[in-house]
Amino acid sequence: MTFYQWIRVDVPPYDIGLDQATGRPQVVFNIETMKNPSATFENEVISLLAGVGVFNSTIFASSDAQVPMGREAPPYLRLRSTGGTVISRSHAATADLGNAENPSPSMSITAVAETYVEARTLAFAAYNILRVVRNQEVVPIP
Repeated sequence: MTFYQWIRVDVPPYDIGLDQATGRPQVVFNIETMKNPSATFENEVISLLAGVGVFNSTIFASSDAQVPMGREAPPYLRLRSTGGTVISRSHAATADLGNAENPSPSMSITAVAETYVEARTLAFAAYNILRVVRNQEVVPIP
């Protein structure tokens, strides 16, 4: 279990064009976090997104994941960790939250679907779940 002070989403989901491999529309947004250190960041986010998909079926979290190919594949989310930031000059930058030894992780979340409307709907469903995370414990998926 990991304590999350917050997940921040600065920009709502936006269109980034067609996926090169499948020709399907993509809608993306990025998150930043302030959380206790853990080695399970991706699994924690997947756990939070359980209401919009299933891990390794419609939610994928690594570059070697076997994502659905072809236009007939179901809509899915692709999660990619994007490093993180070191929060400085903040009372929250303590030994546990966002310091130089334990940067606050960030992630790019992309929805891919048959149509732009489906991709946008899926992206906003994920966005609406994550943007309200405040002061809560998160249990990663196993």
